[in-house]
Amino acid sequence: ALAAERVFFNSAFHRSAFLDELPRLLKHFPDHNELHTVDQIRAKSRVLPLGLSLKRFDTYRPDTREPGPLRILWNHRWEYDKRPSTFFKALYALQAQNVPFEIIVLGESFRQQPEEFVEAKARLASHVRHFGYVKSPDTYARLLWLADVQVSCAIQDFFGASTCEAMYCGCLPFLPNRLNYPSLIPAEFHEMCLYQDDRGLVERLLWACHNVEAVDGESLHEVAARYDWANMIGRYDSALADVKRG
Repeated sequence: ALAAERVFFNSAFHRSAFLDELPRLLKHFPDHNELHTVDQIRAKSRVLPLGLSLKRFDTYRPDTREPGPLRILWNHRWEYDKRPSTFFKALYALQAQNVPFEIIVLGESFRQQPEEFVEAKARLASHVRHFGYVKSPDTYARLLWLADVQVSCAIQDFFGASTCEAMYCGCLPFLPNRLNYPSLIPAEFHEMCLYQDDRGLVERLLWACHNVEAVDGESLHEVAARYDWANMIGRYDSALADVKRG
């Protein structure tokens, strides 16, 4: 970062997480901790959101919603920092109340399949619409359009690419009120989309299960569309040209 001419971060949260932690890291050095360099890095740091290939999903957009119960989407890595155990506990709470719902569980595991997913696939078998990684981009796109709500329980997410993909495909997101999510979602949607704790997630999912016809993610389609490459490429060109000019 110190050697770079410019330092780009996915979000303001991403930038703050790095720069706020940097002094704490350097203070552990016994000597030559170079704390003064943090301000140098801060001065040349910029926020440049991800560019995403979202228009590729347009081909698979259905004309109407397929009838049926609420369809809940998970499209994150199968890793601890995405807190899958919290997600599945919320689904078990729905199951205990005998409300109708289906689940679409996507995402990739880079190590052994986590136990939470093995258990959930068995316990929630009657609710499974899809469970597991898909290699085909076509299948992935169709499953996103099929879903009604997307859930994140993450404790680490510097932007929220999977949430943007889901919103673009008409999903209403239920997200923890932390990380970059408050900046990703317009303020007028915070009360509906951002939950404070595990109970808040369950309450939102119960509401959605009982009010499928009122679940409207279409209004967030354009919010996500801002990050399509067609809209982002100009920002990247401008940012990189600015670096070149010095």
